[in-house]
Amino acid sequence: MEKWYAILTKPRQESIAEENLRRQSYNTYLPRIKELRKRRGKWRHVIGPLFPRYLFISLNLGIDNIYSIHSTRGVSNLVRFGAKPTPVPKYFVETLRRSADQETGIHVLHRPPIKKGDSVTIIHGPLAGLQGIFQATKGEERVILLLDILGKANSVTLQRSLIQCT
Repeated sequence: MEKWYAILTKPRQESIAEENLRRQSYNTYLPRIKELRKRRGKWRHVIGPLFPRYLFISLNLGIDNIYSIHSTRGVSNLVRFGAKPTPVPKYFVETLRRSADQETGIHVLHRPPIKKGDSVTIIHGPLAGLQGIFQATKGEERVILLLDILGKANSVTLQRSLIQCT
């Protein structure tokens, strides 16, 4: 009976491991996520693994040859507890697949809505740690906050990813 197992990959080689395992006719699943990251000073949407260094593989341990997995480029090892690989609950992988976008297969983080007047904290950047009041959105990825700087309320525009509700 086939079960899902987790594979530990070499650092930043999840896609390489997935591709090489598929070439060997293994059924794999690498959940990916689209997120906003700062690269070279600019904020960009990046698609990367949902679980860095891990992917899932469907195996029938009695039939499938797992020894070729260890020598596959990009693979470090099967996740084990003791001597035997430990199965991942089937519902976990199925839930991940269902929650991904049906067309692209990519997970997208849905941010909780923020309303005018909500208290927010800046979590990254030079203003990290300051608290402010949410005023409005400006485009898709920017927000306007009121910050108390030097005893005066000042309007500041920031990336949405730099703040969180408090």
